[in-house]
Amino acid sequence: MQFFKKRLFQGAGIRMYTVSSESWKTSRSNFAFDEFVYMLNGLANVQAEGEGAQIFNSYEFFTIPKGFRRAWDSNGHVLFKSIVEEKSFQ
Repeated sequence: MQFFKKRLFQGAGIRMYTVSSESWKTSRSNFAFDEFVYMLNGLANVQAEGEGAQIFNSYEFFTIPKGFRRAWDSNGHVLFKSIVEEKSFQ
């Protein structure tokens, strides 16, 4: 599997990336940060623990909250932008 990740911005408590990869599957038991994902190309299948899957296509976005338990897989070549909040601004 080929994977490309480039940091576009990093500031106080927040980072922005462009990520590109081939198909992959991953799962996390406790997501470590809040993330906003904007799909530029491809398809993402996100499934919360104990819930049905949600499919996101090109030009759609979704959020993954800190502590989220989920599985994620993608089909084909995927390109997305990701904004990561590393600490709470409250």
